Amino acid sequence: MTVRIFQDISPSDGEQAIRQSIPAILDRAQELRLFSRKWSLAELQLDADDFAWLCDWASNLSGRTIHLWLEDNPWYTFRVGSRECTCSTALGILLLLFTTETARRKATEGFLWSIFQHDTYSLCRGPANSHAQRCAGSGGALAQLASCFWH
Repeated sequence: MTVRIFQDISPSDGEQAIRQSIPAILDRAQELRLFSRKWSLAELQLDADDFAWLCDWASNLSGRTIHLWLEDNPWYTFRVGSRECTCSTALGILLLLFTTETARRKATEGFLWSIFQHDTYSLCRGPANSHAQRCAGSGGALAQLASCFWH
């Protein structure tokens, strides 16, 4: 069965893609009954189509959006069902999901970051790099994963 977490969400729709993705991720976690305990993003069981969506989203993510969501408005919130989600947390979750899924599929032991140097992962190069790194780290901090990243 195909999971299709990001079905009907355009990966090139900037901020709207982020706002729509968080409820989709939480819906999948609820469907899998993950909220009763601490859980891993890998438990979302992204299929190949969802991973392709994440790669497309990351390649379309602009430095402007990263700066806006991390630097200018990190504590701004938006509603996700009955909850509030900060901009920095939302972006951090997607960046962390992109990073972990890419590593799970493409990395080998001892060679994690080299996989992000290819053209399809332009998010991790250029001026947006430090913003993206801090945001993914802040998303992972809640799960005490930040020390695994960007060192």
